[in-house]
Amino acid sequence: MLEQIGVWILRLTGAAMVSAAAVSLTPKGRAGRVVRLACGLMSVSVLLGAAASVDGGTLFPEEAYPQGEIASAVDAEKAIRAVIEERAEAYISDKAASLGLADITVLIAAEKTDAGWYFARAEVRGTWDAAAGKALSRHITETLGIAEEDQEWISVE
Repeated sequence: MLEQIGVWILRLTGAAMVSAAAVSLTPKGRAGRVVRLACGLMSVSVLLGAAASVDGGTLFPEEAYPQGEIASAVDAEKAIRAVIEERAEAYISDKAASLGLADITVLIAAEKTDAGWYFARAEVRGTWDAAAGKALSRHITETLGIAEEDQEWISVE
């Protein structure tokens, strides 16, 4: 158990060091925001991934608790997906606000492959003018890699 905690701390420390170096070497502006987002996602992934690898049997021996009293273990993959999607949605919502799109709701879907997480789809609901909508769509494609055909724009009056 202590060995697992030690490995977890080393992974967190490594992620923090890589993040600090990447953020300090990246210029301010769009690139800096994207790097900070990626570093935050990496840190959350390391944090939750390491927590998922801990053997729950040593932390909570079954004989200490009656059957059914222990809640099922948190599905780490779902937790990671939720954090990634929430951070990406907040990032795109901030960009929408900077473009003057105040009445926009953004939903981002992340999916996992053997290579890691990627952003698969985006749904944007609200009202927008053509120029600002096009700018936000381009921003979603450039920063999250979601192609225009994987973006669904739903006009809500």
